[in-house]
Amino acid sequence: MATPSELQTQLKQLDAQRDDYRYDGTQISSKTLTVLVAPSAVGKSTIITEVLRLCKERGIDAGEVGTLTTRKRRSASDPANYRTADEGITHEWMIDQISDKNLVNWSLSPTGDLYGTSADSFANAYNFLPVLPSSIPMLERAGFKEFHIVYITAPAVQWAERLDERRNDSTFAGRVHEAVSSLEFARHHIDSLHVVDNETTLQSGRPQPTGAAEQIIGIATGKAVQSQDSSLESINEMLVYAQQLLKAEL
Repeated sequence: MATPSELQTQLKQLDAQRDDYRYDGTQISSKTLTVLVAPSAVGKSTIITEVLRLCKERGIDAGEVGTLTTRKRRSASDPANYRTADEGITHEWMIDQISDKNLVNWSLSPTGDLYGTSADSFANAYNFLPVLPSSIPMLERAGFKEFHIVYITAPAVQWAERLDERRNDSTFAGRVHEAVSSLEFARHHIDSLHVVDNETTLQSGRPQPTGAAEQIIGIATGKAVQSQDSSLESINEMLVYAQQLLKAEL
């Protein structure tokens, strides 16, 4: 077993080669992957749940991609198809998988934990995966039959309200930094994204993100293309608000 120091050296060496990494397999060549990118508090998890519900209802073979990670399981939030340190995922095992190019994609968290996906994680014809922008290049190189990038926005006023609900959370400052980074990515790559606006309506007091889910299913199955003309305007409005929060030195 490698010492902590040896593991750190291996992780740094792997991370330095990240831009050249490419999955060495063919199991995903018949699969469609739609990645979902969004700033914190837009409602991404709720939308994915609705996407999968509608797909099941319509007989579409769809699923959310499972994640491999060396961190401990978060029982309150991790889906059942996550495999974590509690299920035996170790740094040594992940490093071996990366070295052999068996993982479709992977990333090294600032915490030192590794995250990734294996080919068998893409179990359906249509696969959906929430990602950070930094994961996109590696997934683009992986060799999927179809690859779509969906960026989810929300009306700036609605989004500000959702984000403000998390002000007392210890991770709030990190969420704001992540939001700025995510929105800047969207602004600079707008021409390569499908932008979907999660303007939820309320029914029985609960958000109903069906409209956004419908658009995402259309994009994934090739039955819909780009979004509204106001996409860039919405992104800019959200970015201005997030930048204002940063200036308040949260």
